[in-house]
Amino acid sequence: NPLGFLDNENAQQINKHGRGFLKPAGKIMGLLKPVFALENKLQAQLLGAQAVDFQAAKQEIEETIAKNCVVIYTYGLSPFSSEAVKILEDAG
Repeated sequence: NPLGFLDNENAQQINKHGRGFLKPAGKIMGLLKPVFALENKLQAQLLGAQAVDFQAAKQEIEETIAKNCVVIYTYGLSPFSSEAVKILEDAG
């Protein structure tokens, strides 16, 4: 818990964003991992992605991570992504 957030039962008392919402949601999202993996493959197939596209994306991600202390990839419609960005912004 590097950001010092309290566990779920105490998070509401201090009005901090983070673990109160993300901890249980993260467990649920873990159960959906196989669904997301299938969705990923279907989207790539429908968009005509090639092996070279995956290699280029992997290289770009690795380069971005190497150049930055913190990297977060988000999905604009995801409340989990929005919450994670908020936590990082609040942390400075």
